[in-house]
Amino acid sequence: MASRCSAYEARRQINTYVNDIETLIREIQRNFNDMDFENADAREDVDSIITNMKNEYSRLISELNSYSLS
Repeated sequence: MASRCSAYEARRQINTYVNDIETLIREIQRNFNDMDFENADAREDVDSIITNMKNEYSRLISELNSYSLS
């Protein structure tokens, strides 16, 4: 039988996940900003990948925040 938790505990865990994801987004952007590109095309390619990653993380945050807990 699966362990159950209260809505409060579940919301707390979701908030922890959201905070961790937001930290990842900031770290990804910081790491990208710290990169030294010699080729503009490579920078654009990596920028596109970073943008897609951040968009996916943002969608995940929205989904997590949309859960109705009772």
